[in-house]
Amino acid sequence: MYRFFRTVMRCPTDVAEVLTQLATYKGHLPTGSPLSPIMAYYAYYDVWERIAAVAVRHGWTLTVYVDDVTISGTHVRAKHLWEVKAAIHACGLRYHKEKSYFDRPPEVTGVIITAEGLQAPNRQLLRMRQTRRRMAMQPKNAQQGKALVGTLQGLRGQMKQIRSANN
Repeated sequence: MYRFFRTVMRCPTDVAEVLTQLATYKGHLPTGSPLSPIMAYYAYYDVWERIAAVAVRHGWTLTVYVDDVTISGTHVRAKHLWEVKAAIHACGLRYHKEKSYFDRPPEVTGVIITAEGLQAPNRQLLRMRQTRRRMAMQPKNAQQGKALVGTLQGLRGQMKQIRSANN
């Protein structure tokens, strides 16, 4: 985060240090914080710009959500993906997953893309059913009940986002 505040935002050293301390917990973006997805994206804005330039040059579509990068197009060749990998490595980062979809609808940032629109993956629908079932079985204590309600609300929120994107 310090790098972002110092180089991208061009903050003085002392200001960059204070902002980094405010935005992080033990040196990392806190999971679940509303600030985290935004900061994770902007912290590597220069990387996304490099990858976008490669995507435009080859006629691909680039999708970035936090740190999840998806390249899509009709002719995405492995030899050209090396340009993307080089851009990632040039910024001192590593990639850890590679997925290719040829014979089934692709999943991009946790959403299935079909000709009819966006859909939630089956695992999310299953998780929603299981959470409802656990709630119906009377949670062991109030804390467990509260956690199940939170999980269900989060899953419903995801489903609502998918529906709204289709409209």
